[in-house]
Amino acid sequence: MKSVIGKVLIVFHAFLYTGVAKLHADSYEKMWRQAVKYEEAGLPQSAFKVVGSIEQKAIKEAKRGQKIAAFLYGCKLRQQVTPDSFYTDILRLEQLKQQTNDEVERAIYASLLGELLSQNAHRNRNNSNKIDAQADSLKEWSYAQFMKEAMKNFDQSLSIPKLLAESKSSLYMPFVLRGDDAVYFNDDLLHVLTVRAVNGMGRYGLQSVDKKKAYYHAALSEYRRLDNREAELIFTLDSIDAITTAPLGLYLRTFGNNVPYEVEQSTYSSERYKAYINALNRFGDLPLAVEIYLRMVMLDVSINQKVKWINEGYARYADYPRIKKLLNLKKDLEQPTLCLD
Repeated sequence: MKSVIGKVLIVFHAFLYTGVAKLHADSYEKMWRQAVKYEEAGLPQSAFKVVGSIEQKAIKEAKRGQKIAAFLYGCKLRQQVTPDSFYTDILRLEQLKQQTNDEVERAIYASLLGELLSQNAHRNRNNSNKIDAQADSLKEWSYAQFMKEAMKNFDQSLSIPKLLAESKSSLYMPFVLRGDDAVYFNDDLLHVLTVRAVNGMGRYGLQSVDKKKAYYHAALSEYRRLDNREAELIFTLDSIDAITTAPLGLYLRTFGNNVPYEVEQSTYSSERYKAYINALNRFGDLPLAVEIYLRMVMLDVSINQKVKWINEGYARYADYPRIKKLLNLKKDLEQPTLCLD
């Protein structure tokens, strides 16, 4: 079975292959390149030694991001040799979480544990509802117990929203890569860990929806307290998409742009549409509100209505960088289509 830690490190691999040159030229860069070179040559044990050196160096120099990245990469390499080492890696990660005196670092470890446990919930193929296996007996855990512990860790990771909002994600590179939206969140860790928790929950039934609501609600409350309306807008839109059960543009994806009247009317009475309009009323004074229009044009409405929204968005936010995407959508909508009888 493919290592779940390997999945978690997809972003980190992208860093190694495309982003390492962007770091300051230091010994870490040289060591990471060597580790990757060994792994690509089929020498995971040699790579593991280098990664171990990176971890020790990072501990000595208090480079938190390097330390966590090295730990995770080491787990991945170890599992290439011994697949069952996943279980001991989880226990070690739990131990690191318990041992640290730094609340923010503890939150990051909890986030990692939540993600690993939720993504690995089916590993033991145990679909019983039992949740009473011992903490050090992960091979006996059921899906329900994995998910229970995952939620417990996600809750813990977001239990200090004020501190996370004050903590810079850039301090944890290369473990955390800076996304396009980071500037709107003042480069904080709160949005990073919230997104990880929401994504980590996956589709865990109604509990998943309730948890996502709770996670977004906590983050949105903090951004309102800080009067960060851009962050609030982005997370408002993300929360609409994450917790609204009706799929976005279902008819559009299935039948194309010729949306029947009754389907369009149903869209106007939908929870998602009403939430978008509410967001537009609250945040319409911000240029970033063009992101609302970018979502609205994906709804199941007529081409004429989509073009109307695009023109309205352009009239209000012509200077916003991503307005070009809205105009490109208009161009696509107005392209003549060839109908063959």
